[in-house]
Amino acid sequence: MGNLDSQIRCFEPLRSDKPIQTLSDHWDNISVLKAHDCPQRLSEERGEQQAQPPVFMSGSWDTTARVWVWDPTESCSGKWKSKFVLRGHDAAVWGVQILEPPTTAAVEEGHADAGQGRYLTSSADMFIRLFHGETLHTVYAGHQDVVRSLACLPPLPTPHKQLEDRHACLPPLYDNEQLFASTSNDGTIRIWSLDPRRSVCQGNGGDALRLLKGHTSLVYDLAAYIQHDAKAPRLVSSGEDGTLRVWNWLSNELLQTVHVPAVSVWSIAVLPESQDLVVGCSDGLVRVYSIRPASASAADSNLEGAALSESEAADQAAKAQEVQHRATIEARQPATEMSGEGEQVQGELFQGKRYDFVLQIDVSDHADPLSLPINRGEDRQKVASDFVALHKLPEGYVERIVEFINLVLGSS
Repeated sequence: MGNLDSQIRCFEPLRSDKPIQTLSDHWDNISVLKAHDCPQRLSEERGEQQAQPPVFMSGSWDTTARVWVWDPTESCSGKWKSKFVLRGHDAAVWGVQILEPPTTAAVEEGHADAGQGRYLTSSADMFIRLFHGETLHTVYAGHQDVVRSLACLPPLPTPHKQLEDRHACLPPLYDNEQLFASTSNDGTIRIWSLDPRRSVCQGNGGDALRLLKGHTSLVYDLAAYIQHDAKAPRLVSSGEDGTLRVWNWLSNELLQTVHVPAVSVWSIAVLPESQDLVVGCSDGLVRVYSIRPASASAADSNLEGAALSESEAADQAAKAQEVQHRATIEARQPATEMSGEGEQVQGELFQGKRYDFVLQIDVSDHADPLSLPINRGEDRQKVASDFVALHKLPEGYVERIVEFINLVLGSS
């Protein structure tokens, strides 16, 4: 579990009262954690299995990402250790992906070139980076704002034969090409390739192969369907516009938009067995969406469990009430508007002036949210201070508002 105090706390799955280990190598907010779910991989070149230790990645506002490896020789039961530090970012790291984890041999032998693994990072500096071990290998550029999250896409056997004539203008893909997707505060999703044939020069990953547009605000997260139709591979995304969206990423088509009853949809995942969608929302709730008939979903969820004691039930009710009533700061960026000449105009008018973002600050359960206009590059501390002074709010709100601006728009 990552936290704003720069600590990563490790827990046993069935015991959450006390962490079994606290990792303190980062020195600023933890923005992302990503575990590798495959303990072994088949070495296609050598035709044998190479053992791999458990591994996960972390990204932080300290502008680094770290690769953590489980060391069974540490203490009596083993410990997590920071193996690689991925540097070179000019701003906070928001997204990470483990493409290829390190082998046990590479971990034991130190920083040998072979078997160190490959890792992707995305940053508030608008770039995506590919690392081989700790070595920066490739940079991907194209997003116009903070790059929030990354997801690997399943390869397609013969994608170049599957596009219809109306999609012929899209770049064809190589057979079994290794691809990944990214989301951004610029409101887009982009599909990129790891194939070196796409590189225009050494160190440059090339242009995005697909550009998915439809979200009207920041796009926070995405996930790919592992079980998919090769002619219509799908991914799902979620964002600040309060929606989750389903895409055919091969043809650039938006297939479905689901409006979630929350201001923001922070995260999204595809359940591997049922293919149901799970979203985490700004109202403190987790929601599950299914393509199965309602009766089937209801039957699956009608499972008996251990009854809660009166004290446990009271505790759960108190927690739910706390989530429901606590004062929160929520933000929403308006949709892009059209000018009279038919051109897109970014931002929104507020009191006769156009701003990049107009955030809705909810300071009370008994009053409407207050609008806070802000432009890229503005001094966020001053913006928050002026806002607090204008509305005669407690001085302690300043830091909370600054923290949330950084959380939503990316650290400056």
